[in-house]
Amino acid sequence: VPEDKTINEILKPYIDPEKSDPVIRQRLKAYIHSQTEVQILMKVEYMQQNLVRYYELDPYKSLLDNLKNKVIIEYPTLYVVLKGSSDDMKVLHQGNEK
Repeated sequence: VPEDKTINEILKPYIDPEKSDPVIRQRLKAYIHSQTEVQILMKVEYMQQNLVRYYELDPYKSLLDNLKNKVIIEYPTLYVVLKGSSDDMKVLHQGNEK
């Protein structure tokens, strides 16, 4: 994925109601119907094992801007979740380390 693309542009082939592949669209219909309720998260590395935290990424910023100043091991894994289903995932807010 080119680093200058926004997260929204990266997700477009998967969850855009008009531009996504029909087969993919059928499988991901919950995300397509709730595009404004989609949250993009990335696991925070080097946290204590019992303290799993996630960064919330900005879908309007480029991948490069979202990953800036974050520790990444190998390839970043982005979790695309519906906001209501992310309640059990603790989001680390900017400037907060716990």
